[in-house]
Amino acid sequence: MNLLYIPYLLLFCAIALCWLPQQASWRWQPARILATCSLAAAVSSGLLSWPGLLICLLCWFFIHVCAKPQLSATLRIASGLGSTLLVLGMASHLLPGFHNLKLISAVRYAPDSMPFTLYANFDKGYAGFLLLSYLSPRVADVKQFLADVRHSLRPAILTIATVLTLACMLQLIRWDLKWNTDIAVFLAVNLVLTCVAEEAFFRGFLQQKLSQLLPAQYSPAISIVIVAVLFGLVHLGGGLVYMILATTAGLGYGWIYQRNGRIEMAILTHATLNLIHFVCFSYPKLAT
Repeated sequence: MNLLYIPYLLLFCAIALCWLPQQASWRWQPARILATCSLAAAVSSGLLSWPGLLICLLCWFFIHVCAKPQLSATLRIASGLGSTLLVLGMASHLLPGFHNLKLISAVRYAPDSMPFTLYANFDKGYAGFLLLSYLSPRVADVKQFLADVRHSLRPAILTIATVLTLACMLQLIRWDLKWNTDIAVFLAVNLVLTCVAEEAFFRGFLQQKLSQLLPAQYSPAISIVIVAVLFGLVHLGGGLVYMILATTAGLGYGWIYQRNGRIEMAILTHATLNLIHFVCFSYPKLAT
């Protein structure tokens, strides 16, 4: 096995173990042990150099402080701002010390599609793990999860259908059914390193905090809209149409999160939309 895969496997397992029951008597949760091992493996394999390791540890510290309700509001707000800046920097790959593994290189899935390159982004995935582990509300058991699925199914279908229909109408994509060996890689990386990170940050962190800060009678709707617009702006690099579609998707993810107050269905809706886009339509988009 390529040594570069080991940090990712450890990080994937750490993210999965975030749903283990929390035991107050445990000094270290199993997920956090594995996440620490993933950092060590990333440094050993050259995936992470020392500036990247220091950034990961600093992000861990800020999020840990932000999650402590017994600390002063000033300290938690400062740590929240620090967490936001570091997470955005890691998710946008603007910070030094990360050498992410390239899995797919400039592949065209159709003659009229843009070439697609996929990186396994350790920086974004690790930031997502920290947000998920410390700050994102999660289901407690299978019964609660199944109830959330039933409660979220219609909004999820509506969100996916609306975004893909709008994308076709705006001529960003067209129908292009495909089935290839890249699908499994795309699903794993997109679900764990992209959807978990983005939903943990935008919904589990930003939307949750805004809902707590805004007046109660307006907070749900306003927080959904504000965070959806921010989610769209982060995707502005793909163009104005892409930003509009990301904002529309963000409204749906925020609505689903608000209905349940937990992160799972927003993550699964996001991942399902991305998977349907990859398998059934032009990916990443039509060439202009």
